[in-house]
Amino acid sequence: MDILQFLVVVLSLIITIIILFLQIIKNEEKKSKYFWIVFIGAMGWLIAFLLRIIPLNLAKSLTLVSLGIDLSNTQAVQAASHNVLVLMWGPIFAGLFEEFGRYFLISKIRDVKSNYPKGPIILGIGWTLGEIIYIYTAYLISMNTLNIPWETSAWSLVLASLFERFTVSVFHVLMSLIIFQSILEIHLRKRYGLWIAITLHILFDGLIIVWIIFFPLENLINIWTLEMAFALQTLITLIFVSKYWDRKIREKLGSLSNEEAINLVT
Repeated sequence: MDILQFLVVVLSLIITIIILFLQIIKNEEKKSKYFWIVFIGAMGWLIAFLLRIIPLNLAKSLTLVSLGIDLSNTQAVQAASHNVLVLMWGPIFAGLFEEFGRYFLISKIRDVKSNYPKGPIILGIGWTLGEIIYIYTAYLISMNTLNIPWETSAWSLVLASLFERFTVSVFHVLMSLIIFQSILEIHLRKRYGLWIAITLHILFDGLIIVWIIFFPLENLINIWTLEMAFALQTLITLIFVSKYWDRKIREKLGSLSNEEAINLVT
């Protein structure tokens, strides 16, 4: 994409997120704490991303070795990089590290766990904002350091990128809401919400593997069908959360004893 297209995507995402955030907190007296939650969410995504780099690369390298690939042979490694056994580690580690990280933050930050649903939603906004800032900052830096010329892409590709980021943003918020249930069940040591979020995250990222193998992403139609697949899973997750999971959480919150409620927020 060229510089204009880049700015359209980035500014559209950031402005939309800011408007959504301000709409959520407009009636709150202490707004500053929510800005802090956004920052924590953004840092949470970044830390989860950095922590998984080494184990992810190790898992991929061990898989390549098990397939008989010489790691010193760059061409052989690149040729095997699209093997499903190698690709599968990306979604697995993303699901594990991001959702365990999200669970840790929600369980430790009082302003998040004591304020349902705003707390988890705002943490999810921060989470997706961290991902957006990293992705487009890294893109901008690589363009400048590698002296890659700005080239105009088809606007359909730019819109696909923008559509995907919006879909992923909604998905991150939904994962935060699902994870919240595990905080309520922590005394049962079951944490259903955590494992559901991990599974959904792995399946979400795993869609890319399916398309890489069966539907080449050099084709514009295949790119948009992938975006529709992302949107479909997000829509199904949204229906699940709004029609069932949210009610389950509210019922649990309503049934807490005074002692349990105090333990929840401390």
